[in-house]
Amino acid sequence: MRPYSIVLRVGFATVLTLACAAAAIAEDFTLQVGPPTAGNAQQSKSSMFVVRPGGCADPAAAKLTGTREGIVNGVRRSVPLTLVALPTPGVYAVPRDWDSAGAWIVSLAGTCAGKTAGAIVSIGPRDTYRREFVRLLGHRATPAEIDESLKAVAAGGAR
Repeated sequence: MRPYSIVLRVGFATVLTLACAAAAIAEDFTLQVGPPTAGNAQQSKSSMFVVRPGGCADPAAAKLTGTREGIVNGVRRSVPLTLVALPTPGVYAVPRDWDSAGAWIVSLAGTCAGKTAGAIVSIGPRDTYRREFVRLLGHRATPAEIDESLKAVAAGGAR
């Protein structure tokens, strides 16, 4: 066998492997979190942030839920969120509808075609989400992950 033939075969196998890996990654279900302006709708402008499913063939069929998790005056609180559906299928706004006292995170979970994803969003001063502290998860956030993130926010950091 000629040396360039081996190089071509190895090169082809490498390209094929990378293409398959890219296709597999592209199909992973995730949650995508962005600023209110990413919602491209009037209802989203006054929201805290927007969330949408990624890697979901039918975004309108995805199910998204959220809870706000906080520590206010030393007391742990967990409150279900009402996500506001925006005109774009599968895109939701997270409203600013709670007292800003205390330390808060938002825990999001979504399902699409039997796959699950989650996100933990740290909330900063003046009820703004902190893009640099968004944790995207390939699963629903565990109670330990939520507690860890909330404690970090309460301590002045974020995880």
